[in-house]
Amino acid sequence: MRLAYGFCLALCPSLALACPTAADLDAGILLTAKTGDTETFTRFSEDVVQSIYSDGDGFQNRALLGQGVYLLELMDLEDGKLVPDTRITYAFPVVPGELPEPVAGGLYSAEIAVQDAGDVQREAQRYEFSEITQATYADCTYDLIKVAVSYGDSDNTIDRVHYFPTLGISYLAGSSYGIGADRKEDLYEYVAIKALAPAAAKGDVGKTDASGN
Repeated sequence: MRLAYGFCLALCPSLALACPTAADLDAGILLTAKTGDTETFTRFSEDVVQSIYSDGDGFQNRALLGQGVYLLELMDLEDGKLVPDTRITYAFPVVPGELPEPVAGGLYSAEIAVQDAGDVQREAQRYEFSEITQATYADCTYDLIKVAVSYGDSDNTIDRVHYFPTLGISYLAGSSYGIGADRKEDLYEYVAIKALAPAAAKGDVGKTDASGN
């Protein structure tokens, strides 16, 4: 019986482990980093994706991503609950549904209002989208758009974001910052992807206005 089951796993698509699709955002898509850190993506609203990042030391935060790529809000979690005092919002000139969908070779720039601990500052953000490449996790291969996000700050910070068009999600793949010989780069490598079973979905951690209000 065990041999027959193993034979069918190899030949029966219905029993084989399927690669996640955008439909799996209802229950959750889990990305695992080389370090063991994880990021779980779920659908927050029609135009916003929720990401829960967890490291090996128990730290967690929740990000809301407009069109799956534009950071709208960032907030820490403790014991699975949002910590309002840590909330940072990024208000774009338009509502999330009007933000441009990432397109290979495209460019989007805007002035953002960043609110952190009651302080509001203006920030120029520029998103440069690469041509389509590919990323493979085990038997799952996805189209990938690499996004360079710059802020016009004195540290010349550039965030490297990887966006999956067919999934509608993205993750931070690295950051570079500093000037000249002092410039540094941090890289974050994700090595596995899987769809979560419906029972594993925790729902939205907390409903806040994704527009930053």
